[in-house]
Amino acid sequence: MHLSFTLCISLVLGFFCVVFICIAFGSLSCIIALLSKTRSDGGLRSCCQYATFFTSTALMPSKQMPDWLMYSNLIPLSICVEAFRGAILLGQTPTWITQLIPLLLLSLVLFIFGFVSMQKAAQTSIWETR
Repeated sequence: MHLSFTLCISLVLGFFCVVFICIAFGSLSCIIALLSKTRSDGGLRSCCQYATFFTSTALMPSKQMPDWLMYSNLIPLSICVEAFRGAILLGQTPTWITQLIPLLLLSLVLFIFGFVSMQKAAQTSIWETR
């Protein structure tokens, strides 16, 4: 089977969308874990992740969703799923303006915020042990 150049580019860009959303969700989980005071606050992290997953277009297309979920295309996970679904099933290249750049910005912002939170947590724990 011969893969065309545009299909390869579509798959690579779709893969980058998945990487960006993984960085964003990983950073968000770290931020919630670092800001929580007890271990039982992990339920908040799970609640945020499950709510995002079930209201996104990962399980069904937005055309089949109820009317109260008409804004599900604005959820970052939906953007990633639509980009990857288009790349794999239809060979469409993810668009820069509506898919790649928003996911990149979200992942960068959450990664930087998570990194700063980790630095503050590390400094706090160092001072508490002395």
